[in-house]
Amino acid sequence: MSLRQYQSDLVAEVIAAFNGGSRTVVMQLGTGGGKTHTAASLIEYAVVRGHRVLFLAHLDTLVGDTHARLKRAGVRAGFIQAGRPVDAEAHVHVASLQTLWAREERPPADLVILDECHRVMGASVKAIVDAYPEAWILGLTATPQRGDGKPLGAVFGRLITGPSNRWLTEHGHLVPCDVLAPTAFNERALVDDPIEAYVKHTAGRRAIVFAASVAHARACAVSFGAAGYPAGLMLGDTPRDERELLRLAMADGGVRVLVGVGVFLEGFDLPSIEVVVLARPFTVTGAFLQATGRGLRPSPETGKAGCTVLDLRGSVHLHGLPDEERRWSLTGSACVRVETMTSFRRCTECMAIFRPARVCPRCGAEHDAVEKIPRVLRRVEALERLKDVPQHKRDSAYIWRLVTIGQRRMRMSSERAHAFALREFRRRFAREPERTP
Repeated sequence: MSLRQYQSDLVAEVIAAFNGGSRTVVMQLGTGGGKTHTAASLIEYAVVRGHRVLFLAHLDTLVGDTHARLKRAGVRAGFIQAGRPVDAEAHVHVASLQTLWAREERPPADLVILDECHRVMGASVKAIVDAYPEAWILGLTATPQRGDGKPLGAVFGRLITGPSNRWLTEHGHLVPCDVLAPTAFNERALVDDPIEAYVKHTAGRRAIVFAASVAHARACAVSFGAAGYPAGLMLGDTPRDERELLRLAMADGGVRVLVGVGVFLEGFDLPSIEVVVLARPFTVTGAFLQATGRGLRPSPETGKAGCTVLDLRGSVHLHGLPDEERRWSLTGSACVRVETMTSFRRCTECMAIFRPARVCPRCGAEHDAVEKIPRVLRRVEALERLKDVPQHKRDSAYIWRLVTIGQRRMRMSSERAHAFALREFRRRFAREPERTP
């Protein structure tokens, strides 16, 4: 099986980790970097050495895609999925997680691969992992961060990361990405209508839309069609055959826009997508990167030059640009922004969000590079009094302000708001808050 060099390096690192005594390993590789293809090479390696492999996916599309890749690689694989034939003699089984759980089938396996393992804390998934106490467990994900923002260290002991999105973009494995957004995160409403934003900035290009609800998705699909842009609706209960027809129609150009809620977040591989419309807020970094990553795959067949993200709530201000350098971890903060930008620039001509620069990288408009001097809101005496306040009280006040923002403006639960506050504190000050003496 042909691999890129960074994919070969990941395979070698995973094998070395297992041989070195690690039993539970996460392999991280950004959306579009080729996780499934890399995993197929690992499966081939295991089968050649007489090992049995179980590949688990929670999405039907991932089950079929993985099986097709293994077949092309000459690996005999069977299905464990409703409506698929069973091959009891196969050394590899590609299984739908729901089917495996419902049938209570546990085929023998020396290597268990969990696709999109950031969902691993579900009770059914953890039970299946526990059912293979002697097997190697490999998790695959672009974003090793649970939906509540926590890391995966409770299940996995070793993390192996691939190259960053920026490196993949610079080397041509992903396309450049422009983000158009408001000046700040808007927790109350969209700053523009999805159809109007699409027509204004990206009319006619293939797009996917992340709606806020099923009702919102249906309304958007109707509005896009009425505006002259054939739109398809793909929801969680859309049948497998219908999803494939919509995918083919999108690839052929008969459908220009696909609208959904969360169905595109994982396992949706359509390289011709040029526009990602975020018509809902994304408060967790992993979900934000999964969404924007849907448009980053190259598509030489269509001449795709890049991707445009229409971020209608300004979630980019919470998480940073899609190609920003990040550090992933299985403990502590799951995702830490490495870059130390104090703010973004926003082009007044095209609304693009970009790193501080005089010239907009999207439209070339020039901006005033002179830094503004902030207004003085308090007298100097206030600064003197602040020195008398203990550091732990200042830290506590800052954190509680963030908690309040999380709960009142972002509609977070108390637990998520506290996690958000600590994450933002660490990102802002690069340290842990001081505790009460």
